[in-house]
Amino acid sequence: MIIRSALDSDKKPMSAILAQFNLLSRSDRSSDAAYVSRHNIEHSDTVCCSVAEDSDGIVLGLQSLKRVQDGTPFGLPPGWGSIGTYVALNAVRQGIGTALFEVSKRAARSAGVTMVDATIDDTNARGLAYYGALGFATYRTIPGFVCKCFKVTMPHK
Repeated sequence: MIIRSALDSDKKPMSAILAQFNLLSRSDRSSDAAYVSRHNIEHSDTVCCSVAEDSDGIVLGLQSLKRVQDGTPFGLPPGWGSIGTYVALNAVRQGIGTALFEVSKRAARSAGVTMVDATIDDTNARGLAYYGALGFATYRTIPGFVCKCFKVTMPHK
């Protein structure tokens, strides 16, 4: 498995993974390729957007970490990071999410992001377990969502 920065040429396979997730979770969130490019790969607040691919170059998962600005939908503090992780259904439980998060943690440290939020649909048992296993702790709930955060340790100088 290779973890690398997402490229615009990845937007179609990334879109397919998001569409799979939306179907499973009965979500109507945007998942088309243009949205993926605009919202994840090219967004001005993106700290990092990574993909995991297999030895044949097939994208198996993606993770996007953005720096929170004022006026976010979930009222997060500016300067925090907001993370989203999606893995193809045929590739779950293979360590993809963990490997993606290692890259995102390094990017968060480099960008000076000390807290990362994962706001997860409260019916997404896999997502809740995944973030819990990474060390994210629940710090609040809002209708329909569980908000978990992770404190990024900064290197000593």
